[in-house]
Amino acid sequence: MFTTMTSSDFASLIKGRKLDPGLLKRLNVAMLAINQLIEVADEKQLIDDAIRSWVAELKDAAYDADDFIDELGYEAIRAEAEAASQTATGKMLSFFSYRNPFKDGINGKLKKLLERLDGLIKLKNTHGLDVDTGNKVLTTKPPTTSLVLESCIYGREADKETIMNLLLSNDRSSDDLGVITIVGTGGVGKTTLAKLMYNDSKVQEHFQVSAWICVSEEFDVNKITKDILEELSGKASDNRTLHQLQIELRGRLTQKKFLLILDDVWNESDREWDLLQTPLKYGAKGSKIIATTRHLNVASVMSTTDTYHLNPLTSDDCWMIFSSCASLDGNLSARPELETVGRQLVEKCQGLPLAARTLGALLHTEQDVEKWEKILKSNLWDLHDEILPALILSYQYLPSYLKQCFAYCAIFPKDYRFQKEELVLLWMSEGFISSPEVEKEFEEIASEYFDQLVSRSFFQQSSGMATCFTMHGLIHDLSEYVSGEFCFQLDGNDLSKITTRTRHLRYARTTKDASRKIEDIYRARVLAIWWNVDYKSIDNDVINGLLSTLSNLRVLSFYGYKVVELPNSIGNLKHLRYLNLSLTCIKELPAMICTLYNLQILIMQSCKELEVLPDSIGKLTNLYHLDLTETKLQEMPLQIGKLTKLQCLTDFFVGKRSGSSIKDLEELHHLRETLRIWNLQNVVDSADTFGSPLKSKKDLKRLELRWDGDADDSSHEVMLMEKLQPYVQLSSLNIDGYRGTTFPVWVGDSAFTHIVTMELAGCKNCYCLPSLGQLVSLEKLSIKAFDSLRTIGEELYVSTTSTENPFRSLKTLEFEDMPEWEELTPFVAENVGDTFPLLEQLYLTNCPKLRQTVSSHLPSLETLRIRDCQLLRIPSLPSKSVVFKMELRDMSRSLMLETSTDGMHSVRITGYGSQYAGINEMEPINCLSTTLEEIDIEKCPSLKCFPLELFPKLKSLSIKNCESLESLCNEEEIPKDLDSLTSVRISECPKLVSFPKGGLPARNLNDLALLTCSKLESFPEETLLPCTLTTLGILSIQNLKSLDEQGIQQLSALKELKISACPNLESFPKGLPSSLSSMSILRCPFLEQRCQQDKGEDWSKISHIPNLEIGHYNI
Repeated sequence: MFTTMTSSDFASLIKGRKLDPGLLKRLNVAMLAINQLIEVADEKQLIDDAIRSWVAELKDAAYDADDFIDELGYEAIRAEAEAASQTATGKMLSFFSYRNPFKDGINGKLKKLLERLDGLIKLKNTHGLDVDTGNKVLTTKPPTTSLVLESCIYGREADKETIMNLLLSNDRSSDDLGVITIVGTGGVGKTTLAKLMYNDSKVQEHFQVSAWICVSEEFDVNKITKDILEELSGKASDNRTLHQLQIELRGRLTQKKFLLILDDVWNESDREWDLLQTPLKYGAKGSKIIATTRHLNVASVMSTTDTYHLNPLTSDDCWMIFSSCASLDGNLSARPELETVGRQLVEKCQGLPLAARTLGALLHTEQDVEKWEKILKSNLWDLHDEILPALILSYQYLPSYLKQCFAYCAIFPKDYRFQKEELVLLWMSEGFISSPEVEKEFEEIASEYFDQLVSRSFFQQSSGMATCFTMHGLIHDLSEYVSGEFCFQLDGNDLSKITTRTRHLRYARTTKDASRKIEDIYRARVLAIWWNVDYKSIDNDVINGLLSTLSNLRVLSFYGYKVVELPNSIGNLKHLRYLNLSLTCIKELPAMICTLYNLQILIMQSCKELEVLPDSIGKLTNLYHLDLTETKLQEMPLQIGKLTKLQCLTDFFVGKRSGSSIKDLEELHHLRETLRIWNLQNVVDSADTFGSPLKSKKDLKRLELRWDGDADDSSHEVMLMEKLQPYVQLSSLNIDGYRGTTFPVWVGDSAFTHIVTMELAGCKNCYCLPSLGQLVSLEKLSIKAFDSLRTIGEELYVSTTSTENPFRSLKTLEFEDMPEWEELTPFVAENVGDTFPLLEQLYLTNCPKLRQTVSSHLPSLETLRIRDCQLLRIPSLPSKSVVFKMELRDMSRSLMLETSTDGMHSVRITGYGSQYAGINEMEPINCLSTTLEEIDIEKCPSLKCFPLELFPKLKSLSIKNCESLESLCNEEEIPKDLDSLTSVRISECPKLVSFPKGGLPARNLNDLALLTCSKLESFPEETLLPCTLTTLGILSIQNLKSLDEQGIQQLSALKELKISACPNLESFPKGLPSSLSSMSILRCPFLEQRCQQDKGEDWSKISHIPNLEIGHYNI
């Protein structure tokens, strides 16, 4: 407001309208006093309802004053715009005449406003307050940081062990879905404990699939089902019915052991829960659900198998959290008084880790024991409310500039994931950011505000998305509490709570007509129409009604709604700073939007129907953020160059001869961060008609240059590229579709010391690459679709002036879709170090003529992927390389070698012919033979013998469809010790006749399956299998006639026996292991007949087994 009042345009307007400058001065003084009073009374209002009501009136009056001055400022900008324009129409002027703020006398309005403000200020004495009172502490601005303070977890070891035992238990006697409910008060750590379970490696191995769903207060079966599907598939679900969603979910879960976390459940309806769990019951036995809730009734409704009551932490455990967040580790010995007061503060946290963490974060930069004692003695500890006193105290001691930013977050739904930039832009639109310091932009300051709230634990990083943040449920409750009546969420059908003080409205359409209450919130400054599962479309009449009524809006969001067009009533919104139309169906913006002279932020992200911007967009002279990501735009309006305040312009589209020109970029001096320039094929000006539009943009970090179409003049393309040189601070460069034959020198110039990523793609005419080896910070390089490139020589590594080893920082190198490329010449030079010393990932895709690639000396290589490079042999890896993942795949062969995060090495091989008859002949596997733990081989027709003796650390072996396989070891080298081997699966190997002589020396083998090994007639031979075996599967062995009595009886640990599709197997041996607890016999006609219940000849041999399945019937 004060910035508006001191502008030259505003002064000229006031002079012309005869506004009394004395009244303006009084208004300025009154507003300063009100802001101070609000800050002074902030603590007392929490314990005194009368003061709370008075503070609400102060804020309400301050909002009105701000709107009044802002409307005057709008008139100042409008007058200047119309004076500069020769085309202003009488129609447009008449459209605004009824909203003229001077119509009823500007001085009269100002006097009434001052009377109200002065009257409220005088009441300060009644409440015992003065602008000079209220000695606040901890209001100094702490050092800024972007780190999230994720404190260590203390005191939950026993809780974790107990729930882990419940989670991993397999109750095969029950068909019910296992539901474990963690019940505890808010902030006690239920979600944290559930996360410990969910991310534990044992849990991940135990369950085949898992999903984490945050449910919150609204138990929407449709939405939860959709969220589960998206978690399992990794893809967004479309707008299908609940029936369709449940059918797909049933298919994904059938016979799979799954883990589902339902976090923060409030639902107490049997019907809703029964409906949700219908498809979940198709999962395999042993599937589990963990639900966290504050209410025991929820556990009862969910037919919980086990209920775990999570108790508060001990004082010592709470102290560990508090001291960690307060950074006391190095201060306790020197400052024992801090521990004394700190432990008293911890006692007040009532064993709640959230309270201890937040309070510790509050004090982590404060070492004055007197200020700690002041917090300890605060009256706020005596509050008896649903909000934890520790959280209120943490809020109370925020600097005032952070308080309003935090309270504003009540506009978000509970558990909403928000991005940093999203909230920063909203704060800026509301005017919450103080005037920038020297050489600092508003956005930088807002970013620092955000980081401070993160460091104080008001925001936390989302566990599901690294770039997103959330607020804990109790923190969100706090934001709603401190925002009071000024923020309202119209989610349900309770409209009675809307008041005339409401300024921030989140409106999700309800089943009742809310339009009758809109008149009560005509002064609202924020309208966020939130995406709702049941109401994704909104008709034009509703929009028109909202915009006609809510003329004070500063923020308007239709994010995600099927808005097809905006009505002309958008022109009513004189105060509008922020307009978000992302993911709407808008094709064009109305011309009236160009009269929104205060508009600063326009977001059109993923408006995939948007084809054109208004011609008069140049009137939006205050616009500094224009997001056009993923639209249908093909050119910019001619006035785009007039938007000289633009700092963010995501995309610039070069028009054809009569459209926008690349020269327009020269006027946009303040562009920052990311810029994508499209349709560069439309640049037809000769190179001397424009300068270098990008070279002066020092804050530009990421640049994409894109062409679409063939070039008529290759030399023109080279000259154009020369002119597009950016400033040397660039960190990312993407060039796509360039039609020149060579690159200018600046592409790869060593002066670009900050470039980290580069992609060159679709440069079909280029016959050579630029010299990129001297980009000292380059970590990722991608080369794609160079149709004319045949060889890559030394020019890639060095230029004529190079002296350093090339690609010294490169970690990822990718070549893709290179139809003519034949070789990459290794770099050799004297007095120059290793090439690619840090290269970790190498990807070669669809290079059909490639025969020779990079040097085999890649000491840091971890991942090698080769796809559709038919002429390329598997490279020989140096012994220094520790390859964690290798893939070689084309039309006839496939090899995949991996090392998981816990160090387990695995290899999968498919489709190798006679030249790869023995695995030991494959160099990549041979060099890692002693460490391989998992081997999976398929379709290797020449493989006759699998050399078990080469892999002493092998844990799992699977061989499938190897038609020549005869044995599992070399007869001359019998394996001595396979103690690591736990699982063997052999299928579709018709010639397999022998196992190692003397049996498998695998004392820990517990799972063996044989499928379609037709030469076996009797199995297993005596001493063939170790007695540790617990699961044995004999499937589709056509010639099997008998089970060896001695071989079976020695399997004293056998629990599960599966026999299927063995038509010649006639009977069981006399004795089966007494340890058997489960047996299934399918598609074995002779055996099924002999095992009929109570009357079959072999029934007595199997009747003692608890779980029997014979011919698809459970007995």
